[in-house]
Amino acid sequence: MILGIDLGTTNTSAAVIKDGKPVFVKVGGVKDNYLLPSIVAYSDNGELLVGERAKERYIIDPESSIRSVKNHIGTNQEIPLFNPKTEATEVFTPVEISSYILEEIKSLAEEQFKTNIEKAVITVPAYFNDKARKDTIKAGELAGFEVMRIINEPTAAALCYGIQSKKQKAQHVMVYDLGGGTFDTSIIEINGDVVEVVASDGDRNLGGDNFDYAVFSTFYQAIKEKGNSAVNNIRNMAILLSEAETAKNSLTTAAKYKVKVPSLKYESTIYREDFEKLISELLSKTLNHCRSVIAKSKLKPQDISKILLVGGSSRIPAVKEMLETELGIPASQEVNPDLAVVTGAAIQAAIIDGQKVSSVLLDVAPHSISLSCVLEKNGKLIPNYCTKIIKKNAPIPCTVEEVFSTLNKDQDTVRIAIYQGESDFEEANSLIEELKFDCSKDKKAEEKEILVSFSYGLDGTIQINVQEEGTQNTKIHKVDLIKKAKAKEVVIQ
Repeated sequence: MILGIDLGTTNTSAAVIKDGKPVFVKVGGVKDNYLLPSIVAYSDNGELLVGERAKERYIIDPESSIRSVKNHIGTNQEIPLFNPKTEATEVFTPVEISSYILEEIKSLAEEQFKTNIEKAVITVPAYFNDKARKDTIKAGELAGFEVMRIINEPTAAALCYGIQSKKQKAQHVMVYDLGGGTFDTSIIEINGDVVEVVASDGDRNLGGDNFDYAVFSTFYQAIKEKGNSAVNNIRNMAILLSEAETAKNSLTTAAKYKVKVPSLKYESTIYREDFEKLISELLSKTLNHCRSVIAKSKLKPQDISKILLVGGSSRIPAVKEMLETELGIPASQEVNPDLAVVTGAAIQAAIIDGQKVSSVLLDVAPHSISLSCVLEKNGKLIPNYCTKIIKKNAPIPCTVEEVFSTLNKDQDTVRIAIYQGESDFEEANSLIEELKFDCSKDKKAEEKEILVSFSYGLDGTIQINVQEEGTQNTKIHKVDLIKKAKAKEVVIQ
């Protein structure tokens, strides 16, 4: 059994496919609760809590809790947690905190399905860089999983939607994925059983958490203006933030919400229109990304049949109204917005596990893969120039070849360095890996042509073939992007 996991900023969920249908991992609490809060906390006796108990702990003692750790994946950010038992602040990495969340969902899944689960497919935002993807894999491994694949969140949602739309004619659909802490938008093409991601865009620091803080700021300012200095107490701020989150969730369906914070002697009423004004600029940012992804796809809004709303924050009525008004495209939630991504992850897991699933996933390269070289332009040599071999959003699988020449006639080695990024120069891109290629020594002193080929596979690997033209001198290097989480680039100098 391979578990599909949506490792979310606010909530984490997991599922498997059984008899052609998704079965979600129950996380306790209310009936049909499949969303595990992505929060880790210390209890008074030093027990490490995950999920709902950690969320409750956050309100009581925020210094002993951490939420939204996904925003720090791929960074060297240190996560401090105060342990009440030892009365000491302990430091964790985002990878370690994420692994505790994954370990908890693994334990819940094993309890529900009565079997050991050692393999998983884990989702990430499409724009996660390679370090963030690698750190996600590390977190999975620390939790006891063999990570079979990292799958982009909008791709997972598209795969879920593709299964349900397999009888429809070919069409283009936009996936609008507004989660707790991240935003993704993609254009997908659905043609029979084939789901192809055409282009993706997004923002890793934009989501429901930002809406919470917008509401929180309004409450905070109102209390502060009344001269109540207790609002600066860290525990009261945590209570206020929790109330802001509750207000946001309530206003998704209610016209108004009565705010009550007894510890601060604060009561107020917030109306949906007030809430929508508070988040209007944030929603406009998502709209800009939507326009950007349409431009990347080289389509027009009228070429897109509908917008699929995904992620809990997409439930906000203003989202649907904005998209339909500004883009002129009907928006709908044809799947549970909270569970669309994890359903897609489960489908991908089932495909890897050999189950008969009718949809085929065609992904795109999330970042450009470049070969650094010395560029000759207008009689001048420009060093450290990155030539894009596979461009961002290129459909995969694909194979691309380019021919380069050595810089000097007597050059007998070339440096092959793999870069990721959209810049034309090395310094603004990320060096992934370096290779050394030895040229033939029996050839005369002359410029040597080097053929470089990148083959990007659906299994998450890139095979790099380097060959000296006119010889049998070849070097093959294969990179596992799932284990290494590195989209590769090559440099010849």
